[in-house]
Amino acid sequence: MDDEKSVPTNIEEKTLSLDDVKINERVVVWRLVNGEKRRVLATLLKKRGPDSNLKSNNTDEGELDQKLNSLPLDESTDGVENQEFFVHFDGQDRRLDQWISREQFIELAPKLNNGETGGSDLRITRKRRRENDEDLNSLDEVGGRSDHHRKTPPEKNIEKIIFGSYEIQCWYYSPYRLKNKLIERLLICENCLLYTEDRQRFACHLAKDCKLRNPPGEAIYEEGDIKVYEVFGALQKFYCQRLCLLAKLFIDHKTLCFDVENFIFYLLCEVDNEGTHIAAMFSKEMYSSNNLACIMTLPCCQRKGYGSLMIQLSYEMSKRAKYPGTPERPFSDLGEISYKKYWLWVLLQCFDSISLRKAEDVTLDELEVMSGISKDDIKDVLEPIGLVSHLKGGTYIVHNPKLDQESGVERPNPPLRMLNPKCLIWNAKTFDRPKRRN
Repeated sequence: MDDEKSVPTNIEEKTLSLDDVKINERVVVWRLVNGEKRRVLATLLKKRGPDSNLKSNNTDEGELDQKLNSLPLDESTDGVENQEFFVHFDGQDRRLDQWISREQFIELAPKLNNGETGGSDLRITRKRRRENDEDLNSLDEVGGRSDHHRKTPPEKNIEKIIFGSYEIQCWYYSPYRLKNKLIERLLICENCLLYTEDRQRFACHLAKDCKLRNPPGEAIYEEGDIKVYEVFGALQKFYCQRLCLLAKLFIDHKTLCFDVENFIFYLLCEVDNEGTHIAAMFSKEMYSSNNLACIMTLPCCQRKGYGSLMIQLSYEMSKRAKYPGTPERPFSDLGEISYKKYWLWVLLQCFDSISLRKAEDVTLDELEVMSGISKDDIKDVLEPIGLVSHLKGGTYIVHNPKLDQESGVERPNPPLRMLNPKCLIWNAKTFDRPKRRN
């Protein structure tokens, strides 16, 4: 049964006096969620006056924020009624952080006995929270989640990008080298990833200057309207740096943007009569036991199965390199769920094969070889459902669930897009394998 945390309906709507509210303090605010007005907990991160705008900000970076944040909220700027406040909603991904008006503030978050703030009257079921996360697309696919209370994250600096035929709302801050601190739209060439705020320069670039028509690497996978290109950071440094800047707009935890020489990038592209269009990407570090460092699908290309296709590709490459694969940590919540579903699906395929041989049990080492999944990851997904036993001498035995009805194991749906290994023209190189330890 879910932990019931229902919102009281008999609460009088009121607006909090902001005289004593400080930056990084937790507050209760009104927020629209799926068209419903709800009281939610939030942390106040920043504030700005009515004269702030996205396109011009020539003030020395940090000077205006320091001045604003040092004053009481009601005295920060002229035009008090038009002040805006940048908040992070508790339990939500950082890309949902937003500017809100002063009318949305209700009260300070209540203090608990241990000094922490909480919201005993702000109750929400786990099921509803999951629904909110799904409806709002609040998590990136695999990237880790930052801790808001340890360090205030950089404010999103780009509202939207124009990329190919799409105008895409950005999720996170990315360290683009731009003239203005905050901009409304950034124009990015989908071929060479050059970026500019100048529409005239961008039009000239597309018409005359850009000679690239697909990613500057070798196509290693082709099936239907999908191509995957392998691009080496050491050979295409500037292109890969721009690729990382683009990916950072949609990956919360990503820190790699400029030191790309030791990484290989795999770009999944949609191919049509107009050309080749980047839809998703993942990267991996050379000589690493991790078969995937980060993964990103552009918002306009999500729900097409590209994320799971890239995960399958990373494991197929690990198999050919003859080492068990595992993704780099940390995971986001959704990333962990996605991987565990994939692992369980693969492992149940292995058990189907084992059942044909009428084998009851298999060792963890044998299952690692069969699946290409690391032993630690196999344990993480099978131990909670009672399929792993630890024997003396450090040996782990995995029990064959045979029939799902007997074991209680729910078989996940197969990936939306299945990888065809025959379409992968790729052989492992020395740097595709982990370095040996002495």
